[in-house]
Amino acid sequence: EEIADINNISNPNRIVPYTTVIIPALTEENNIYMEQIEAIDTQIDQLPKWVDYEVQAGDTILGLSYLGAGNTDEAYSIQYSIMDRNDLDNSIIVIGQHIQIVNPEIGALKKEREILREKLHESLKVSTEKSL
Repeated sequence: EEIADINNISNPNRIVPYTTVIIPALTEENNIYMEQIEAIDTQIDQLPKWVDYEVQAGDTILGLSYLGAGNTDEAYSIQYSIMDRNDLDNSIIVIGQHIQIVNPEIGALKKEREILREKLHESLKVSTEKSL
């Protein structure tokens, strides 16, 4: 999984022959990032996925989706999950309406995890380049 993440490979079971991939040379810095990522994954697993929310002025389903998402693509997916979870036929919500949304704490942790993955990726590139 980590090699797939580092190399932006979506399906690690289907690496095309002659594809160049980075195989990390683990350093203490890499291990620290990986430990932090694992800790965040544990935190995410322990949080409730859905929380109750009262719609405020200016809220939209997509905007609320971003709160629980780690990235833009995920926000679009969460948008439909929120609509399904709340039996909404469309994306119209009104001030004061009570709905369930994906826990914003999860979204914040996912964003933090993404930053750590980028740092890990960069540190691995440097480690690999130095070792060549």
